[in-house]
Amino acid sequence: MATIKDIAKRVGVSPTTVSRVLSADPKLSVTKEVRKKVIETAAELNYSTPRDKRLARSSGEMAASPLRNVLVLQGLSDDQELADPYYVGVRVGVEKTCQAMGLSTAVHYSDDPASEISIDPATGIVLMGHHSEEALSAILAETDLIAFAGEDLPYYDYADRDTVKHDLVGSMSALLSNLVDAGYRDIGFIGFKRNRPDTSPTVAHQMEARAAAFVDWLSKRELFDETLMRREGKTSQNGYDLTLDLLRGKKLPDVIVAATDSLAIGAYMALKENGKSIPEDIAVVAFNDIPAAQFLVPPLTTVKLSAELIGKTAVELLAERCGGRDVSKKITLGAKIIWRDSAHKPPQNS
Repeated sequence: MATIKDIAKRVGVSPTTVSRVLSADPKLSVTKEVRKKVIETAAELNYSTPRDKRLARSSGEMAASPLRNVLVLQGLSDDQELADPYYVGVRVGVEKTCQAMGLSTAVHYSDDPASEISIDPATGIVLMGHHSEEALSAILAETDLIAFAGEDLPYYDYADRDTVKHDLVGSMSALLSNLVDAGYRDIGFIGFKRNRPDTSPTVAHQMEARAAAFVDWLSKRELFDETLMRREGKTSQNGYDLTLDLLRGKKLPDVIVAATDSLAIGAYMALKENGKSIPEDIAVVAFNDIPAAQFLVPPLTTVKLSAELIGKTAVELLAERCGGRDVSKKITLGAKIIWRDSAHKPPQNS
């Protein structure tokens, strides 16, 4: 059965160009001749879109393909994943669930050759992390058996796709509410910038979800101080550098909210090097609850985001799709605050 790649090879253009021609993308700049050749070749090869194939299966025109394999398309390199235990947890959740269901698994990292990606009707895709629009278009043109797992994905662009993510906005709101109840007022933030551009007209929507929720919640209560906010990357080194920059400011926070535990680890190093006691001088809280969080000194207060459950749910969504469900699901997982000694608890949690 013909694929986008088959058409692209025959015409001599990229798979993305073929996908955009067939979807009548008005922003695509190609000649009339190229458009015509793509359409004619698609007709000649009897190409069907993934959605058409799925609809045909559901109506009994084709035999349904059971889910046999799951391919994790990781937007990070092997080394980057290793440096962030949260993403390791998501992948482990996928692998454990597949093992229990008798499915084979494979992982494709961002630094692996694109030629190694092989998609067939029995393969489901778990899409994690950042991927370029070109790469996304090529993948989506090949299959609709995809579950988006995690936060850094353009959900609003693919309303008909299955997604599973954490309630980061609600979690940040709950965390800030507890910090304010505990008496904190000068609340700092260290986080990361979005990996993809956003044309939204509002500044908040141009930020990663935790950062946007932080600004929104504090601003509504007239507690937001822009001088106490820093954003760059996701590593512990980034956390160290951002915290040092905060310490150089005219005003010090009484608590630092880190977007991830890895950033918090860097914050710990910077604070201790500068003679700051945690939480007596500056408290630190974070997100994820990676294994290292409980072994820091003092143990880290963090919002527990169940990474393995994200991976497990993504595989279950793929299995449901193969079972005949043709309506997309958007699943949002809750979270809870794990109070440890890096921040003072509010009275109701004492």
